[in-house]
Formats: sequence, structure tokens, C-alpha cells
Amino acid sequence: MLPTIEVRWFCQGDLSLSIWQHFLNNTIGQEEAVEKRLDIYLALPGVEDLGIKLRGQDATPQKASDKLEIKCRQEERSLTPFTGTGKLEHWQKWGFSGEEGTSQLSSLLTENEPAWIKVEKTRCTRRYAAVSDTIVHALSPAEQSSNSCNVELTTLYARQQIWWTLGLEKVISLHGLEAAEHTLKLVAQHILTELNIDTLAVEHSYSYPKWLQKIGSCDFSNSIG
Repeated sequence: MLPTIEVRWFCQGDLSLSIWQHFLNNTIGQEEAVEKRLDIYLALPGVEDLGIKLRGQDATPQKASDKLEIKCRQEERSLTPFTGTGKLEHWQKWGFSGEEGTSQLSSLLTENEPAWIKVEKTRCTRRYAAVSDTIVHALSPAEQSSNSCNVELTTLYARQQIWWTLGLEKVISLHGLEAAEHTLKLVAQHILTELNIDTLAVEHSYSYPKWLQKIGSCDFSNSIG
């Protein structure tokens, strides 16, 4: 089980090339490869506090890289004004990989079940550390910090729709929820300022379960099967 504090925004349409390039630029982060993968989500109508997905490279659950992930929202924290405004949420995460549940997953994904939604992702992640209330800097893959926060910029293609999302996630350590939330806020303000993003309004701030409902809307043309 992994407890986290998170904030995320979704925007429909193409991601600005300048924002993408700036995020990849060495001036704000370490150089890392862009990851392309296909995740498969279970859309649960009316449910926004539970997320279930098969994380992997393709739709074959037997692949070693595939991993079942379950997230449960514990608490909606606060509306926080950054350069934009975001909803902070406290989640618990579980991961299952290898042989665990493989046969059951295989059965689910071959039953033409429209609730499973394929999401093609092109994503880049960075880690940032809050050194103080005024200093935030990028971490290299080798650097460790108890005060680090993951930042992810991802383009999404699902149900014949193009979206992009910016998300921040901070693992809640022994320092507690309040300390984790403080770090996430500092990193979020730093990132939004660096990327010069001023269009992320509170109505764009929500989690994947709600986004799946937005793109679903009874259109099962891109479902498994």
C-alpha cells in the first residue's frame, strides 16, 4: 500500500509543443526518455473515488510488464491556488504484478466488456525536491530525497479523443500528510511558473476516474473486444 497526495489537471485537445519541449528541456529537469505505453482502465459509472487499471505495454495481461493497479481516494483536501487552481486529493495505491490475478484479468479483457477503456499514453516524468519554501530543483535519477515530488506530463488518446494531463504526486512519508501537501504545493507552483501555464482552472482539476466518465459518455467504439 502506498499513500499519496496528488493534484492533476486534464485538458482536451493537443498539448502545446512549446510546453512539451520546455518540460523536456534540461533547464527544468534531467534528460530522460519519453515513455509510450497503453494502459487499460475500468470505467465505473458514477464512481470517482476508485481507480482500477492494467498498466502495461499492450493489451496482453500475460506480459511481465503488465501490472494491476488499484487506487482508492481517502479524502478530498482543498482547492489550492497556484498559477492555476487545483484540487488536492489523498489516495491509497495498491499494485499487483507477475502471476497474481493473470487468469482472471485475461478473462475480463476478452469478454468484450465496454467498461474497459484503452488509453494510449506518451508521457514524461520528472522528480523535484523542495529544498526550502523558496527553492525547488530537479533531481537526477540517481539522487534521493525524502522531500521529492513526481511530476508527469502526458498526452492521451482514448475513445478517438485527444487530451493531455499534468499531474503531481507526493508519497506521504513518516513526516505526515501536512508535510507532503506542503511539498506538493511548492513543486506545483514551481512547475506551473516554469511552464508558463495559466489556463489550468479548477474545473479542469480531477482524477482519472472522473476523466474516464467524461470521455465515456456511452461511446464504446474503442472498448476492448
